[in-house]
Amino acid sequence: MSVVYRTFERAMLPEYVRVSNESGKELPLHQPESAERLEVYFLKDPDFDPAGIFMAFRDGQLVGFSEAEIQKTRIAAGKSQGFVGVEVVPSERGQGVEEELMAKALGFLKDREIREAIYTFHPHIPWRAKLASDFDFAYLRRFYRLKRQMSAPVQDAPFPSGIAVERVPGTGAPKEYILEWVDTFNRSFLDHFNFAPSDPQNFLNWSEVPDENFVYSLARADGKPVGVCMSEMEHGSNNEEGWIDILGVVPEARRNGLGRALLADGLRWIEAQRAKTAILGVDAQNEKALTLYRSVGLEPLTESHVHNKWL
Repeated sequence: MSVVYRTFERAMLPEYVRVSNESGKELPLHQPESAERLEVYFLKDPDFDPAGIFMAFRDGQLVGFSEAEIQKTRIAAGKSQGFVGVEVVPSERGQGVEEELMAKALGFLKDREIREAIYTFHPHIPWRAKLASDFDFAYLRRFYRLKRQMSAPVQDAPFPSGIAVERVPGTGAPKEYILEWVDTFNRSFLDHFNFAPSDPQNFLNWSEVPDENFVYSLARADGKPVGVCMSEMEHGSNNEEGWIDILGVVPEARRNGLGRALLADGLRWIEAQRAKTAILGVDAQNEKALTLYRSVGLEPLTESHVHNKWL
């Protein structure tokens, strides 16, 4: 029977989760998602648009989907970019489903006059790399995920004189604190590759995710926010894997040891959760950050590539 394509509807979420987990389990460090988590991360995302999500059904069963996301903050920053992704269960790959899904996602962006599509994938997974090649995506950048064994003690790194740090549990964090933290995060990453400001609503939503264990850290100099860190225990990892999700320092407060101190503080929190490993993502071209991370025992584990296509 031929494949039928439909746009996303709320009732499809359980099947979306099933396919996401079945397709994504080949990805390094993949952790299964749940409908409960995606109710918050996915459906409450301020950029969520069901018209940009294309679902592929064979014999009434979902076998794959693609997503085209347009971020309002990115458009407001003058970047005519959208993000695309494709997931297909292994038994359906190589039969044209992934190609049709990618075409639909790109068509969605083009219809909305988006000029550039961004596709991030693991280059060592053949079908994902082939999809990028078949649609003439061009290489832009690569990113590493670094790993540290937490059996080694975290080295002490004191905060610079005059710096005070406030650590707040993510679940139920006060709105005012989250807004201040996100503003500092955005200012810290203004000069990073292809950066556009994050919508604070996403972080406000994350405080509602059930059974999350994460913390925000905000560094202040004379009361003024100058750096951020976000650390979490990965859901579904049996509390064995911790992440430094975000680490940033505003430009005027760099080169005085604040980044190293925030990193050590985040790692110590992960250590206190009795995690076996710590993971951190980084732009592979950010040599200063790589030097810092390697100095505390973080080493490359996997890499992903960012490609683009002009529409």
